[in-house]
Amino acid sequence: MARGGPEDFLELEGRIAARIEAAVPELAGAVTPLGDPGDMLQTARENRAWLVPGRTSYDSDKSGRAIDVTQRWQVILTCRNVGNMRSGEPARRQAGPLITKIIQALAGWHPGSPYGLLRIVTPSLAPSWFDGVLMWPLEFETKFAFMAQTPMERNP
Repeated sequence: MARGGPEDFLELEGRIAARIEAAVPELAGAVTPLGDPGDMLQTARENRAWLVPGRTSYDSDKSGRAIDVTQRWQVILTCRNVGNMRSGEPARRQAGPLITKIIQALAGWHPGSPYGLLRIVTPSLAPSWFDGVLMWPLEFETKFAFMAQTPMERNP
């Protein structure tokens, strides 16, 4: 892995959003960073993909400067369909092809330097159904290297 890392530690979010919107036309303009989880239920008037930073882990060398980072990103697909509030079957039928397209767009995709390939991993959340909204989480991870500055290199 090349050393240096991204200039913006969270820049991958924008790359993932652009990739989903390009590969899944049904979600064009509907890929959104998630601020408040309550937004998923209040604004889920259509199909939408929410991007959420997931667990990030770090492993540094003996100097503490060379850091290998494993970064995870959650894509939570929400589909609102109140056709059958009890079973949620219409929302699942609506969500199934979108889930497939998101996985096809992101799994094994190389988002460019400094990131490694995205791998799909078991999500930290389970799918859920509430008030006519199906929430289906997917989770992807990538790795990159990061070089910390030494005290002498830091800007005043």
